[in-house]
Amino acid sequence: MAEKILITRHYICTIYTTLPYINILRELKNLNNSTQDLKTGNNNGVSLNVSDTKGKRKVL
Repeated sequence: MAEKILITRHYICTIYTTLPYINILRELKNLNNSTQDLKTGNNNGVSLNVSDTKGKRKVL
């Protein structure tokens, strides 16, 4: 009986210590997906490349 309790405590501790890392990995995956959309220009066909407009402003 004591062995089962120790094993259960070990798994519970493992789960609680790895949960923050799982959440961090999930957030990184979401961030990666959103930045991939920016790189490929998935914004209704509008280019999101900043260098397209750089230096083309008129000086007043």
